[in-house]
Amino acid sequence: MKNPACFAAISACLLVLNCSNPVKTLIAQFNKAPDIPAVTRAIKACLPLGYAANCAMDAMVNSRIPGVIVARDVDSFPCNAWISIQVSKAHPLPVGGDSTGTVEVIGLWTDTGTAVMCVFFTNTNVKDSTFTLKNAAFVPVVRDTGGTTVVFASEDINADSAAVVSTRITDSMVTIKIAGMPSSLPTDSSVAVNQKAWITVVKEPAGYSLGGETYDLYGASQYLGVSPSTVEVVDAVMLDVHLTPSVCRKNPLSGYAMIRDIKIQGTNTNSNSGTELGTTILSFGATCNGNAAITLATGVYLARTGTSAAINLDK
Repeated sequence: MKNPACFAAISACLLVLNCSNPVKTLIAQFNKAPDIPAVTRAIKACLPLGYAANCAMDAMVNSRIPGVIVARDVDSFPCNAWISIQVSKAHPLPVGGDSTGTVEVIGLWTDTGTAVMCVFFTNTNVKDSTFTLKNAAFVPVVRDTGGTTVVFASEDINADSAAVVSTRITDSMVTIKIAGMPSSLPTDSSVAVNQKAWITVVKEPAGYSLGGETYDLYGASQYLGVSPSTVEVVDAVMLDVHLTPSVCRKNPLSGYAMIRDIKIQGTNTNSNSGTELGTTILSFGATCNGNAAITLATGVYLARTGTSAAINLDK
């Protein structure tokens, strides 16, 4: 008579071998990599724009800033001004690797605390694997006791193109842009998604010198990708994401981000057709390791819960 224990062990092994491929396939369906670059792209646009706007606001109140040149049409307000900000190893942009070049700001100031700017990045290294930041058009900027606040939508950003942004800024344009600024910062993801804009608040701590700014990021953007076989919508949201580049250039040091992805693949007659849904919640901690913690994931990203993902801000 066969040994029952031995028979059971052999049967269990055969069952695992026979089911290994279906199990692996099932796990793979819920272990897809979330679109972390959607958040990375947003941070890489917010930081240099915030840096340039904050420098420009300082320069317009006669603050002496190394490597910053100011030319304005009149010495009073309102006025038009051109500001050139040198980028070097000594005074780098707050994101990305070392680069040299200039950031040119052309804007209309209604007073010391209110402006609309066009920002041009020349020979600077603001890029990642999917885009290179070239310029931003008609960005509203407000400065008060809470810091310098910059608001822009995805359509304000010119990436991968050398197209020239018009530098004609009118009083009516300032009125429209400033009126569109949110009255308060978003406190949850639903409010941020409805705003569909990025908000950067730049602060200068006590004993501030150029490069010592802190950044708080809020808001959301939406990406729509369409190809002959795929339609994809990606929402990226940030809530109170805090960065101090003088301390860590690899990742935010606190705050949360959310990525929501809907992908429709193929057609009903295609064997590869289907819909993929997933949401990923990221949290940032005080460790400067270039990563974000995936605190919660759903849908096709479910198996990523409790893992970490690279943000790649210093690339």
